[in-house]
Amino acid sequence: MPGDVVLLAAGDDVPADCRLIESFGVRVNTATLTGESRPKVRDTSTTSEEQVALRRDILHAGTSLISGEAQAMVYATGMHTEFGNIARLTQTCMSRCPPLQKEIARLSRWIALFAILLGVVFFLIGHLLGLSFWGNLIFAIGIIVANVPEGLLPTVTLSLAMATQRMAKKNALVRHLPAVETLGAASVICSDKTGTLTQNRMSIRQVFFSGELRELGMLVDAEPLFAIMRHCHDLRRVEQDGQTAWQATR
Repeated sequence: MPGDVVLLAAGDDVPADCRLIESFGVRVNTATLTGESRPKVRDTSTTSEEQVALRRDILHAGTSLISGEAQAMVYATGMHTEFGNIARLTQTCMSRCPPLQKEIARLSRWIALFAILLGVVFFLIGHLLGLSFWGNLIFAIGIIVANVPEGLLPTVTLSLAMATQRMAKKNALVRHLPAVETLGAASVICSDKTGTLTQNRMSIRQVFFSGELRELGMLVDAEPLFAIMRHCHDLRRVEQDGQTAWQATR
């Protein structure tokens, strides 16, 4: 309940949104809330951050303590927490009609309008030629039905299915067929995780070495340097006995 004081230690899950009263080396895993995999430091110091999810003196429901101990006071629970706010936004989000369905609906209206006008025209022509009313009406209905594109739906479905098969060969799975055309209609893609776009791969194409930019195949004299770089996370240049050396930390 709001106003309760909770005691948290390393490994505990935060039960509600809390404001820190005391903290000792607190680090919190906020991946469920912000998507960041690195633990964040939380303490009682004040901050000018306007976003509640990024404040240093706040512990949020759904996160967990990686290390340290904390004493905090609850100020929000359930759907009133930041995690609950995200859940409410996902529930109230309305699905929009994909661009392909909009185009098909617009095309269907135009075809239906054209077929009805054509049927009316032939009905009037038959009336002027002296045909019977029922015979003329059946002929006009036949004209209207003949202009309905019955093969439109299976053609669109088949083309989307073929597109999903081509995407599956590139390790991209599509659950809804209209999503294939929606992806093609996207003009802006906002992505936070680098692995989403780079496939989690890094390769060196060019490097600035010995005062000039060189291609990777031209760096014959730099192969020992790259051999060290491939197996370490930290590489720095140091001076030892008047000579330049590379020091690596694994």
